[in-house]
Amino acid sequence: MTYGSTRARRYANHTSGRKYDVAGKEKGKKVALPRTNPKDAASLVKAEAAEVFRGFLERVKADEKYLRLAERHREVYESQPLPEDISEFEEDMDVK
Repeated sequence: MTYGSTRARRYANHTSGRKYDVAGKEKGKKVALPRTNPKDAASLVKAEAAEVFRGFLERVKADEKYLRLAERHREVYESQPLPEDISEFEEDMDVK
């Protein structure tokens, strides 16, 4: 839901979905593209979608069961240290 909210907000601000000019990136600088007119119909739809996602996200973050499950997930998966030797994962990561 966080991703949905931020992605919809990005498209509301930039209809192409790109915040920075690709040509500027090649020169080593991030050049921000101008924002879309906020009264543009597409921008209004995306902004509305972002608010819907944000509303659901707030509801989920207030839910007791979600909070318990999120804490359990952090305890199980985020408390384990990453292995020092990652060679067994290189194929999955498409590293060459």
